[in-house]
Parts: sequence; structure tokens; C-alpha cells
Amino acid sequence: MPKFQAFVHQWRLFRQQAALQWSSVTIRGFGAQELPSHLTLHNAADLAVILGDDVAAFYTEWADRARHLSAIAPELGNAAAHNCFDLMALLRPDFDELCCLLPQLAQGMGRSGYVRALALQGVGTKFVESNRVIVQQLIGAIHALDGRDLYHWLDVTRKPSGTIALRGLCDAVRKQLANLRTIWVDGDELASLTVDATHLLIIENEQPAYVVQDLANTLVVAGCGYQLNWLSASWVGRMTIGYWGDLDSHGFDMLELAREYQPMIQSVMMDRETLELHSQASHERSGATPPRGRLTAEELSVLQCLQARPIERRRLEQEKLPAQFVQGRLARWRACHFDPTTRVGRP
Repeated sequence: MPKFQAFVHQWRLFRQQAALQWSSVTIRGFGAQELPSHLTLHNAADLAVILGDDVAAFYTEWADRARHLSAIAPELGNAAAHNCFDLMALLRPDFDELCCLLPQLAQGMGRSGYVRALALQGVGTKFVESNRVIVQQLIGAIHALDGRDLYHWLDVTRKPSGTIALRGLCDAVRKQLANLRTIWVDGDELASLTVDATHLLIIENEQPAYVVQDLANTLVVAGCGYQLNWLSASWVGRMTIGYWGDLDSHGFDMLELAREYQPMIQSVMMDRETLELHSQASHERSGATPPRGRLTAEELSVLQCLQARPIERRRLEQEKLPAQFVQGRLARWRACHFDPTTRVGRP
């Protein structure tokens, strides 16, 4: 009885009585009782009020922002609903800046310049970079982007990310890199660069590049990971190319991807000898795609050997190899004669 009375009492205190329908119900032992039977909500505003003051305040602010966007373009009404939480994550001054920005954006206005060079009034160009996701969603609702991202549609160049390290391993190559020991570029800049060297060593991660000592007429490109489209540049194909990656499924996957651009790439320290001489294997969290058919017989056997192990021992990272071993194997790679029919170096 106390629980029943509390239940009815709570509904009597419900603030939105106009939305609540009561019905008379006969209960054995209690006779006829008035109980709440239906709650009728006519719109999202009614629901927001019922859910509490915080939700009501959130909805009121969102509805106001949706009205502002719809005034810019009717298509933004639905976009405001689909991107509700991203819109509400913006502080009000940032939202006002967004409303100022959207009418100014036009296809091709960047003219191949950087984002920061966009001719905008009342909007800092940093705003476009900082809020690129929500800007793209809203612009996509107004204009047909045809699968292009915002920067492509605007015709702006991405700012250099500087994630790929270049090292010249002799004075002649370093001279072409402004005599700097290491420089950082992105994939697009690397593709447009021209370096005259006889040998190119690609290293999956950046840090192992600093283990490498001087080698005659050799350029190191490190830390590119899956950023390998620069390998299609004409200057790359004139070199003897080595690839050194982690001994795991992703390392071999990147090696195969690299060979899609340059089929004659040799693998370095991705062989059975390297695997068997070093026992510091670690966990591989997620495997890459199955082989693409561009591995040599030995590389495939190493990959299969790794995949036959327990998951916590399927990865031998580049950083686990001792510097003396790395230097010795690279000197051997640099001195060997490459057999293009087998992609194997010979002394």
C-alpha cells in the first residue's frame, strides 16, 4: 500500500499535467482508483521539458541554433538535427563564427593555396582547420561535394604535416637536403622532391632511422607507414630501393603496398635469420589484410611463421633489433648486387 500510494503521489506532483491522462481503474480490495494511463508528447520540446531542466535548456539552445542555420539555407535544418551534439559542443561565439563562415565558402575559392589564405570576412581561418568535420557536414548538406572532402571542394592545399623524416647518409646526399642532418616533410612534398642518389632505404617507423650510420650515396625515408603513394614519383624509380619494416602482418602489408608502386623493392631485415636471432617478440593487437601476392617465398614463410605463434608473440618491432646488427645488415644490403628476378640481393 505505501508503494502504491507513493506511485500515485509522484504522478500527482508531475508538473506537466496537461500531457498526462488519468483513468479510473477498479482494483480488487481498493475499489475504483484514478491512475495515470497515458503520457502524450506532441513535439520534441514537450519531451525536453519532461526530461528535466538541463535537457530543456539544451533543447532550447539547440533549437535556436537550428533556426539560425535554417535561415542560411533550408537544407541545414536536417543537418542541424543529424549533427546536434557536434553543434552543441561549440561555444556560442564559435557557433556565431560558423554562421558567418558558411555563406562565404564556395567551390574552388582556395585556388590551390593553404587554408589560412582563404579570403574570409569576420572569421579566423584557424576556425576552418579546428572545426573541419562539422563544417564539412554542413557544407555537404548545402552543396553537392560528390564524394570529395572539404579541402578538395575548396581547392586548398593541406598544410605540411612533417611526419616523414629524410636523412642523407653521405655528404653528397645531405648537400641536396640543405646540409641538414634530418628534415621532415609530408607525402605530397616528398613526391615533388628530387634527390639524386643510387640507393633509397624506406623505414616503416621514424626512430629506427637514427640507428642507421653513413652509407655511400644513400637516402633514408622513415616514418611513412602507409603513406607510400610518393613512391610513384619518377625520381624514386632510378634508385635501388630497400624496405625495412616491423616483422608483423602490418609490416609485410606495407612492403606489399610499396611494391605496387615499385615492384623491385628489396626487403631488409624481414627474413627468417632476423626472426630467429631475436626473441623479443611482442603482442600484435590487430592483423592486416591477407597477403596481396607480392611477397617472396621467404617473406611469406616468415609471415606464416609469425601468424602460427600465439597472438602475444606475433610481432618483432624494428626497435628491438640491436644497433650493431642493424648496421651490419644495412652495410650488407648496400654492398650486395640485386637480382630483380627474385628480389634477393647477392654478394
